[in-house]
Amino acid sequence: MEKAQKPLVFQYLDLSAFLADYYSYRKATSLRFSYESWSQELEVKNKSFLRLAVIGKKKISPALLEKMSAKMFDQKNESEYFYYLVKHAYSATQKEKQDFSSNLIRLLKNQSKEEVIENYSDFLSTPWLPRLLTLLSFKDITPTSKNFSRLLDKPQNEVEILLKTLTEIGLAKTENIANEIHWLSSGQAFKVPDKNGSEVLLNYHRQSLNDAIKAFDLPKNLRRYRSLLLAMNEEQLNEFYKLLEEFATDQKIRFNSDSIKGKSLFQANFNIHMVTKTAE
Repeated sequence: MEKAQKPLVFQYLDLSAFLADYYSYRKATSLRFSYESWSQELEVKNKSFLRLAVIGKKKISPALLEKMSAKMFDQKNESEYFYYLVKHAYSATQKEKQDFSSNLIRLLKNQSKEEVIENYSDFLSTPWLPRLLTLLSFKDITPTSKNFSRLLDKPQNEVEILLKTLTEIGLAKTENIANEIHWLSSGQAFKVPDKNGSEVLLNYHRQSLNDAIKAFDLPKNLRRYRSLLLAMNEEQLNEFYKLLEEFATDQKIRFNSDSIKGKSLFQANFNIHMVTKTAE
């Protein structure tokens, strides 16, 4: 029987979902655990209060929040994240929600580690390799070439060639489980340095943008196009670059998940370039 895994609070942006998973974890590790015993542990007199708090019908008080943090977490950053998760859930205004959301993302950034792929020529030879490597990171699908072939809508033999490429460059590994080859990611996140004059990067972005153009005929809920024309000097342009990088990082953190069931993989391409000379 597989051992129950304690839910990692950093993987949640929904308080009720985290509390429900935490309760399930405690229940799985101790058959005697119940809302009643949990209430006693936290010195809560009303045994139904915690159940109502889990489903969002009751608010966790500051005193209870402190007790839960002390009992549920070993690390200070976990307690801090839980604090903002609770505050975010009970925000009265959009401004408060945004402020607490910013603190959650700040803490998540400290947890996020990306592997820089320096020798990226093979990795960026086709957009399918980064997409496939991303699929390898999800925990709720059986990681076989057959399943990846179905998700990517590519022939299985082509997918197996891509998987072997990822293995050869050290980004994937295999395990034999019940006489079935499973493909796993060697890391959780990756990024490629932006180098001027790189023909490899140019070809990768060209292929990705061509794929985006081909997606034009998809239903509008499955694709979006947005174009802006902005007059900026060098200082403003650098600020734009910084904001764009922060936005991209925030989205990676906000929608980070090890689950893909019920979801599809989407690719967002950002590009900005000068279209006029500088005005005198």
